[in-house]
This record gives sequence, structure tokens and C-alpha cells, in this order.
Amino acid sequence: MRTLVAAPTKSLFPQSARSGDAAYLGEELRETLQKVKQTIPPVWPLDDFVAVNPFLGLTSHSFLKARRFLQMFSDCESLMPLTYYRSRVDAGHLTTDDIAVALQELAKDGLTVADLITAEDIQDLLSATAPEDARTAGTQPSAKRNGHRTELLSEVYDRVFGTDWSTVFLDEVSRCCSAHYDTGQAIWQSPGKSLPLYQAWRSAALSDHRLEVLGLSGVRKFVAQLPHTPEAAINALLRQLEIEPHQWEATLLCTAWSMPGWSSWVQYQTQKPACCDDYSEDFVGLLAIRLAYDAALSRAFRFISRSSQPAGFTGNAAKYLLTNDDSLARYVLLKASEVAWRRNIVSELKDSTSTILASDEASPDIGQAPTVPSMTPATVQMVFCIDVRSERIRRNLEAVENSIQTFGFAGFFGVPIEFARLGESTGSAQVPALLKPRFRVHEGIRGADERLHEQTRSSRQQSRLLRTAWKGFQASASGCFGFVEAVGVFSGLKLLLKSVGSGKTHTDHEHDGVEKLHRDRKAPLLDGLVEQGITIEAQAEMAASILKGIGITSDFSRLVVFCGHQSTTANNPLKAALNCGACGGHSGEPNARFAAALLNQPAVRAGLIEHGINIPEDVHFLAAVHNTTSDEIDFFDIDEVPASHERDLRDLQGWSKTAAALTRNERIPSLGSRNADDASQFAKDWSEVRPEWGLAGNAAFIAAPRSMTLKINLDGRSFLHSYDYRTDDGFQVLEQIMTAPLVVAHWINMQYYASVVDNAHFGSGSKTIHNVVGHFGVLSGNGGDLTTGLALQSLHDGTELRHEPLRLLAIIAAPTSAIEAIIGKHSLLDDLLTNDWLQLISLQDGMLHRYSAATGWERLPDSETEPIRSTASAVANH
Repeated sequence: MRTLVAAPTKSLFPQSARSGDAAYLGEELRETLQKVKQTIPPVWPLDDFVAVNPFLGLTSHSFLKARRFLQMFSDCESLMPLTYYRSRVDAGHLTTDDIAVALQELAKDGLTVADLITAEDIQDLLSATAPEDARTAGTQPSAKRNGHRTELLSEVYDRVFGTDWSTVFLDEVSRCCSAHYDTGQAIWQSPGKSLPLYQAWRSAALSDHRLEVLGLSGVRKFVAQLPHTPEAAINALLRQLEIEPHQWEATLLCTAWSMPGWSSWVQYQTQKPACCDDYSEDFVGLLAIRLAYDAALSRAFRFISRSSQPAGFTGNAAKYLLTNDDSLARYVLLKASEVAWRRNIVSELKDSTSTILASDEASPDIGQAPTVPSMTPATVQMVFCIDVRSERIRRNLEAVENSIQTFGFAGFFGVPIEFARLGESTGSAQVPALLKPRFRVHEGIRGADERLHEQTRSSRQQSRLLRTAWKGFQASASGCFGFVEAVGVFSGLKLLLKSVGSGKTHTDHEHDGVEKLHRDRKAPLLDGLVEQGITIEAQAEMAASILKGIGITSDFSRLVVFCGHQSTTANNPLKAALNCGACGGHSGEPNARFAAALLNQPAVRAGLIEHGINIPEDVHFLAAVHNTTSDEIDFFDIDEVPASHERDLRDLQGWSKTAAALTRNERIPSLGSRNADDASQFAKDWSEVRPEWGLAGNAAFIAAPRSMTLKINLDGRSFLHSYDYRTDDGFQVLEQIMTAPLVVAHWINMQYYASVVDNAHFGSGSKTIHNVVGHFGVLSGNGGDLTTGLALQSLHDGTELRHEPLRLLAIIAAPTSAIEAIIGKHSLLDDLLTNDWLQLISLQDGMLHRYSAATGWERLPDSETEPIRSTASAVANH
């Protein structure tokens, strides 16, 4: 590493800066910091791994302008490379017709591309692009540095002198944040945990020799002169780096996005209930810490960068992109890929939608009471999460027994609970990230008295205290070496058993302290609801909301099942990403069991009558959970099923086993399995990096009656939400669907999209080198930025990508006037649709219309609803 000798300097900061006087911090800087903060999305901890759109803070910009905005101060990417699209053309998945339609629609949507680039130009670019091996296409699109952006001083210094201070400084930030936010992983806690981040860092840095050993002299003396508040420190640091006010925003954006993982984690701290101030001191502190390292480098080596910084723009984004790189062609190819996907799914829907909707009478106007259609009673009605993995098991259940009627609904089943497990006073938020729990539900043993509950809680606490003490001994300085010598052989045997799938599947010790005869009765209890303000009337209102949202308000079957979902995997820090997103990254079991118990209450059913819902006495609600790794369906609280329903239950259990086997067989090729039994083994194998594919492949959200998709194999790529606008008086249910489940599905879709397009910034690298940090996050290797997205193994099978990066296509069976009215009421939806983050199609009266913010609703041509002959060879050989 090359260093320059620095001459002694005088005190860097005037006394007024050290005082932290609020007047010293100008309002302009404060507003700039707030703008920077708003561009950063939050990232949730590992136990509540919630999918978030990494571009969440940029959705007020169009997709193209957001990309250009990012490129002004970061290396982050949002488009796949041409090599990827060349591989799609060669495989026949992308045609010249798709490109032509994409160009036409972009022009209609207001993006003037016709005079900038043509289909022939794109064909020339693709032909000039060397075919890339499918094993690497698209996995490393962000490796090349953007040479036209704002740079941090350390980045300029590294480029000029061939050093690596930027990486060193990022590791220092990571070391500081890892210790400060640790939630119990570290044996020795950071002494500054009770302080704000900046003050904790400043206190520790005063005695830290690490950077001086690496060659950066005078760091401790420099830190001692820094102001005591992060706002004042940033003001002083910007002055020392000679950054003018008009460059503040670009510099601070560059600082925040040079460490997007840690910026997002600190942003999450403002999402916690305990934080009531939108202006987070820790976020400002993080920026101050990173700027301080650059300022220390500048002072030590007397190096100042006055490189020009790119100016912003307000004009045509497409015109700018065309003159700078191939981004416009790549954007058109993204759009063309979405056209190809849309053509396939719409052609599948055409026949069923034409039959059902064309036979319907004139659609009711908004505000009119719609006609409620009659439903044929089913043997069993099963409500699944809208998760794309539920599509396969639903389809196979219906194929096994055509009297089963399935529904799709958000997997928290409309019960906004915090679930506290047995012996715990607080619990997990079992709701989507957009919502907050309304009340707490405690786990207990059904039918047990307080004495048994207290005995069980005490036994559980003792078991967990002993386990904690044993783990502490294993990791302690005095016991770690002796432990390995004493029990290393036995640990090796344990790992061997886990490798062949013979290990335990319950890795969270869920049955600690619970005797075997009571384990089947361990469940969420309805006790204590009234004390929390959830009266019987409120419970009945909640139950009515659940049933109306699902679309079951009459013609109930004898068994109605709420089937949540969960994933069972071993040795997987990101396992919550495979659980239910609607339940905050947790199993949907508590929600399903609570909803079923709620609707089995006589008092609640009596209250439902006032809401126009009369549930017959012979209807029993049951809870189940679908394990998405093994595809097994487990049923709960079956001891409470009436004797008159035992045969119904046995039949359902048999049908479920057959459907699970069919689903496993269907997944064999995607898992690279030898047989269907491998799926269950993958759940137990600690070395398996691909136990399941999660939501890989997700590309559509369909809100429609199940009858429209019943005969279609959607291949586990669509979120399926049951919805019939004819039963939705005032379109209140539609508004709930569009503002909650649709937005959550969009977040999931964009997390997968970004993890593929730029895994370096928005993914989490290879699972094989993950290291858990502080029990809340993952580092890829032993340093660097906190990772925020999906691992490569969740996206790529080693031969090809398993997730096609497409923006979500929403297909809603409802009048266009109702959909448009809802969009007009919610700026979030308007931004997503107007700025091309989300695509929308309406189904009504057998017609399909595409939504365009520029031209309104445009009917899809007949050719759009029919598969077309592939013309890939014409593109490849042009």
C-alpha cells in the first residue's frame, strides 16, 4: 500500500463545531440529510426477514430515471446485461415480435424511443454481443465500475494510487455496526451499546490503533477533534473535504449507497415502534463515520479530490441513456421480456375468462349493489396463502378431488397479531410489513389450568437457561479448546447424521419444557383478548372481515380449512425468507390456528349474523400448515373436530397426502432430485444449499375468481388472490387487495429482481461463505457490507437462472373504473404504475385492457392473447 507522509497540522475544527450548537447546522444540510435518508429502504433482521423493494425510496421516479439517479452516485445496477438477453433470444424465449410490441407500448406510455432506437438497432446490438455461457449469464452484471459518477475521496485515492482504503473503511464501518447492534451473539458486548451509533464509534475510535497500524497516521488525534454530534461532524467534515453546498446531496448519497446494507439496517431502526422520530440520529451518525474516514485519509496524505461531479437532469431519460451506453436497448429488452411473459399467461387465461365474464350481465357501476352469484357447496373449502408455492399444491388438491374448493388470501388470514410463544412475554409480528399488530396472542396448552401452565413455563425456562449456559461454555475462552478435544468426535457424528437427512427437523426447540402428552394441545389461545380491547363485537367484526376478504360468506362446506405455510430447512440464516411474507417472515401456523379457533366460537358466530353472515352449526373450521420444502400438509387441533366430521377429516388427510406426492414429483426436475423423497431429506440436510426454490420465478399477481385459473398450470409463478367483484359492494375488498397484498407481492418481486440483476449490492452472494452477524444479519465472508437480499443459490442452479428478472404483472378481474378510482386515491399505487415499477391488466366481460398512465386503458389486441411462432433465429442471425 502506497502512503504519503503528512506534515503536522493545526487543530482541524473550530470550537463552535465541537460545541454541537444547533445553530451551527444549517437548515439546508438538515434538509439534504433527510432527502438522502428517504432514498434508503429498510432491511429487516434475520428472524423477520421481510422482502422489500430495494428501490423503494426511488419509486417516485420513473424506472429509467431512477436508474440514472442511482448511476450518478453509485455502481448499483437495475438492468440485465445484453449478454443475458442474447441468451434469452438464443433459447427462443424472446422474439422480434416482442421487441416490436415493447417499442410500441413504450411510445404510447410517453417514453419517446422511436426516434432514438429501433428494433433493427436492438437486433444489431444483440448480434454484436458474443453469446455467453448460460452458467454465468446475468449473475455478475454489476462487476464493472461506473466511471461517470460521484466518488468518495477514498475511491479516488485508491484509483490514483492503487490502494484499497475504501474496502478497509467499509470493513471498519461493518465492525463498528456489527458490535453496536449485536443482539446477543457476541460474548463480550460493546461498551457503547447504550450510546447513539456515532458517539459509540467515536468513543471506541479514540483508543483503536488498527488504522494507524495499517498506515493511516494520526487517526485517534483526528477523531478526538471531531464534534460530539453527528450533524455538526458532517458539517465540519464536508468543509474539510472542500465539498461545496451544491455537491452535498451527491456526496452524501454516494456515502450512503457505498454501504447500502448498513444504511438500510440503520434505516430499519426508525421502523421500530420505540422510534418516533423520522429523523434518525443513527443514520446521520453512520454517514458521519464514513465521511470521517475519508477526511482522516485526506488529512494524513494531504489529498483533496476536486473531480467534477455529474449534474442532475430533468429531461428525457431515454435520450440521456442512448448517448451514454446501451441501457436504453436493455430497457426495451426488459419490456420485451415482460411482453413475452404477458402473452403466455394471457393466452392461457383467454378461454376461461371469455367463458365466465362474457356470460356475466352488464357490470354494476361503482356504488350499486352487485348481484351475488350462487356457489355450489363443496366437500371441503381450503384457504391458502397467495404465495406462488401454494399454486401447485392447490392445483393438485383440486385434481385429486374435484369437490375441494380452494381460495387464495393473504397468509396472515386477516388477523393482525403479535404471537408470544409459551413462556415469553413478547413475540413476533405475524403481519405484513405494511401493518402493525393490533393485539397480542399468547401460546398455551388448550384446556390446561394455570398450575400446568406455570409448571411448563418454569421447565421451559430451565431447559433454555441450561442450553444457553452450555453454548456460552462452548464459545468461551476457557472452554472452547477443551470442548473440541472432548466431544469433537461426537460432533462429527452429529454432522454426518444431518448430512444424510437423519437430524432433527425442529431446530428451534419449540417443545422445550412441554411434556409429550401435551404437545398436540400447544396452541394460540383466545384468552385475554377482551382485556386488550378486542371485545366479542370486535372479534365478530374481525371474523366478518376475514370471510368477506376471502369471499366465503355463504354456502359453507362442512370443513373450512385455513392453511398457512412454512419452510423447514437446516443451517440456513436466511430461512425466514422461505417462510410466509404475510406473517412477517414467520410460519403462518399461529394465524391459521387463531383464525379457525375464532370462527369456531359460538359468540363470534352469533355476532356474525349482524354482519349478514350465518354459519350453519355443522360447519367446523380447521387449521393446517403447508410445508413448502416437503409439500406435506399438517392439520392441527384435530382432537376438537366433532365426531360427525371425522370421516371428512380422514378423506381430506388422504387427499392431501396424494396431492403432496404429486407436487413433489412436479418439483423433481427443478430441484435436480433423484426422486420425490429428496425434498423431505433436503429439509434436514445442513449442507444443502438449495432445499427449495422459494418464490423464484414469481412474475404475476392475479386477483380473480378461482374458476378463471382452475384449469391452468401456472407453474408456481403467480400470486393467486381470490376475488369476485360481483360480491364486493363498494369495492372495499378490491381496495384492500390493491393497497396491501399487491404491494407486498410487488416488494417480493422486486427483491428477487434486484437480487438477480445486481447480487453484489442487493443480494447476499454465496450461501457457502455466509457469516451471521449479531443474530440480525449476514456478511458475505468476514467483512464488507451487510447483505440485504437473496443468495445466488436461491436464484441460480449452477447451470442457469431459476428466476427470470421481470417486473410484476398484476391481473385484476374488475371494472376498469373501479381499479382506476382506487389508483387515484393512493399515491403509492399511482407512483408504481405511472413510473413503470408495476404492470397492470384488467379483466372484464371477457376483455383484457392494459393500464397506461399516459393513455388510460388500452385493449390488448387479439394477437396478444394468442401464442406466436418464435422468431429467435431471425434476431440472432440479423
